[in-house]
Amino acid sequence: MKNFKKEMKAKLNDEAHLAGANSEEFDRWYAANEDKLGEFSPVSARDTDARGGVRVKRFLPAVAFIGLAFVMVMVLVVLFVTNNGQEDDFTFSNDMVYNSKLSESELTIVEEQYDFIDKMSITDSIKLLYREDDSLVFIIMQGEIATQSDYYFITVQIEYNEHYDFVDKPIYYRLDNNLVVDDYSVSYEQMGLDDSRLYVYLLRLESENLNTVYMEVHCFEDDISYILNEVL
Repeated sequence: MKNFKKEMKAKLNDEAHLAGANSEEFDRWYAANEDKLGEFSPVSARDTDARGGVRVKRFLPAVAFIGLAFVMVMVLVVLFVTNNGQEDDFTFSNDMVYNSKLSESELTIVEEQYDFIDKMSITDSIKLLYREDDSLVFIIMQGEIATQSDYYFITVQIEYNEHYDFVDKPIYYRLDNNLVVDDYSVSYEQMGLDDSRLYVYLLRLESENLNTVYMEVHCFEDDISYILNEVL
């Protein structure tokens, strides 16, 4: 039995080392179940076959328990790694944020960072703050751009906390078309028509030096080339 424990601990140590865990969980589990381990000794007693009276060795309980112990080892390692990774997987949604009006000075700073915003006629702007510490989560601006051939209604959302899981975020990461515009890697897709029969485009803009931008554009024509070539 000592060899059994030694083998299982060695296996845990190997798996835990790869995952960044340790063997303390197995020690606790083993101590709690040590009295049961004796029932499954690798050296089994002889039993009598009821059909022919032939005595045979029964090794299946020991084999089964070793398999169960191995499964337990893997579960412990997975749980340890999962618990350690909770911080990386942390997200929060709308109930953890509140909105506040964006000041003129804050709007000016954003316009200086993102040149394309200065090309819009801003109609509304707010910021989303995290309830627990009032830190900045999102800046949302709505604006319009008029050209000779079309009229664009634009919502710009700038991400300042990547853990904010807003409703449409997964959609922005499944957009079909990709291209590079100046410093931006742009993903975009036409999503259909809104209730006013305007075409709807979603765009995700990423840059090494700036925060991720999520943009929603509504326009009369099924063409986003002006936004891609002239605005960004």
